[in-house]
Amino acid sequence: MRATIEILASAETMAAIREGLADLEAGRVHSQAEVEAELRRVGRL
Repeated sequence: MRATIEILASAETMAAIREGLADLEAGRVHSQAEVEAELRRVGRL
């Protein structure tokens, strides 16, 4: 409960959550396979 209150009280965190939800609604997402492929391509996985 305390963690939830801390998240809700943080304007920065709430803005990031809203931005993520907007990205999701707009289709600006990548599958796990796409992310893994890109990380392998750049040598980070």
